[in-house]
Amino acid sequence: MAEQDIIAHLIDVEREASELLGDAQKENEKRKNAAREKAERAYRESYSESLRGLEATLREGKAACDARRDAEYAAYTERLSAIPRDLASFNKTFDSFVAGA
Repeated sequence: MAEQDIIAHLIDVEREASELLGDAQKENEKRKNAAREKAERAYRESYSESLRGLEATLREGKAACDARRDAEYAAYTERLSAIPRDLASFNKTFDSFVAGA
């Protein structure tokens, strides 16, 4: 009888150990999932913050480029309108091309 009691006790200990292991595995999964969600949330926040900074830099750079382009175009237009027109020479050259065709 004593052997049966010992075997029954060992089986109970094994069952309790198995339950403890199962509970530990569930707790491990729960903690692992919580840590993963926290890390993903931190990553998304950091990514969004970096993206906002890059977009702001892009907008500022584009605005500066647009302003330079507009200034260069205005200066170019002003230089072209400052050139005097010599219609007599133009007409003479044009007539020589048309007459030669």
